[in-house]
Amino acid sequence: HRLVSERWNQVKHILHAASELPASERQAFVELHSAGDAELAAEVLSLLESLAEADEFLEEPPLPLRASSD
Repeated sequence: HRLVSERWNQVKHILHAASELPASERQAFVELHSAGDAELAAEVLSLLESLAEADEFLEEPPLPLRASSD
């Protein structure tokens, strides 16, 4: 469990720091701070993409409800 915990701490640390950067700088930052660990970089980049998609979803206004004509 210790290895999983350490790995998750690495992911969280890089993810948090990368999320503070402009989107155009994130991939290079993640790759640099993953120190050649392709799995670690892929996991962080995947999470960053999910966060970006969630932000886009939340920024779009909801569809207006149509009044029923009962």
